[in-house]
Amino acid sequence: MQEQLRTIGERALAELGAAADEAALEAWRVRYLGRRGELSQALRGLGELPPEERPAVGQVANEVKQQLEAAYAARRTALAEEAVARAFEAE
Repeated sequence: MQEQLRTIGERALAELGAAADEAALEAWRVRYLGRRGELSQALRGLGELPPEERPAVGQVANEVKQQLEAAYAARRTALAEEAVARAFEAE
């Protein structure tokens, strides 16, 4: 399961760079960080793991989620800055 979580994280980060506008960014957020997103779906299986594996998997899950949330915030800021720059250039 740890490898599955890392794979989701890697794929999500790769796709985040392709989000060229707010709508695409929101679609990415819903797909990966939303309640029915890929990360949440993977975490639903956490309860089925043996108790001794849960802490390690939970730690990886938290790391992946924090990494995705930070990347999302950075991309959102970058898109906002690009929009301001375009508006400024248009004037």
